[in-house]
Amino acid sequence: MDQAERKRDQAARAAWLSYVAGLTQDEIARRLNVSRMAAQRLLAFAAQEGMVKVRIDHPIAACMELGERIARRHGLRFCEVVPADPVAPARPNLPALAIAGATWIERLVDTDKPLVIGVGNGRSVRAAVEEMASSPRPQHQVVSVTGNIARDSSYNPFDVVMRLGDRLGAQRFLMPAPLIAESAEDRRVLEEQKPFREIMALAARADAILIGIGQLDDSAPVLQDKVISRDEYETLRRAGAIGEVLGNFLDAKGQVLPSPLRDRVIGLPLDAVARRPAVAIAGGAVKVPAIRAVLARGLLQGLITDETAASALVSLG
Repeated sequence: MDQAERKRDQAARAAWLSYVAGLTQDEIARRLNVSRMAAQRLLAFAAQEGMVKVRIDHPIAACMELGERIARRHGLRFCEVVPADPVAPARPNLPALAIAGATWIERLVDTDKPLVIGVGNGRSVRAAVEEMASSPRPQHQVVSVTGNIARDSSYNPFDVVMRLGDRLGAQRFLMPAPLIAESAEDRRVLEEQKPFREIMALAARADAILIGIGQLDDSAPVLQDKVISRDEYETLRRAGAIGEVLGNFLDAKGQVLPSPLRDRVIGLPLDAVARRPAVAIAGGAVKVPAIRAVLARGLLQGLITDETAASALVSLG
């Protein structure tokens, strides 16, 4: 998406918030994280481009309405919805999700105030970081909120802590542990190490946490990347697991399943994540049950998703 397209999308968002949601220019500026003057210019541009009629004449308008409904229903600060992939609408629109995620991160870090940014793993999260332009922000700190090493001792290919740190020129704090330990005792030993405790303490005071949401089917990343075994996967499915977040396996109500894996997960506990401003990036039809479970748990303050997933979330309630 080039600069002109981004401007049109932003203008459409401003117009929707003004003419449909009834927000003031000050409220629009805060919602879009721009100045009041910039909000005025976006509204003027939307009118000039013929977007403002009886309805907002732009595909983003339907996405904005879906996002507002999801945010109200689940008590989110925001829900950003990108259009579905026109060629394969059921699949996650990863390029658009990446752009929306990158834009959110860029707005977040655009401050002189030092921030601690917690990061989980996931394809969508990594794609968002890859989409970002390099922007030196050495005052910030980037910390992993989960283990980052796979069972074969290689680093997880979807780790984004180092990449985000590189983009910002910021300090990086990588959790030197697997996402799921071999045993509960191994986890206990790791948690007693001073470097581990320091990283966990830093993650627990993150100013924002960016995470992915994983489905639990034969294409699940935790299965494909050998984070869990096939036998463990089958056991979780029989127990009712439908999704995964930060190594925790959830049922349809958002409850963590009482499985042998539960005591082996390494990372910030979900209750601690819920106390911080957590934002998830996830889309596509396959992710809908898992996204619903995470929303039901009340884990998030923000969601970046696509039109396919958002439509299903609204329809399912």
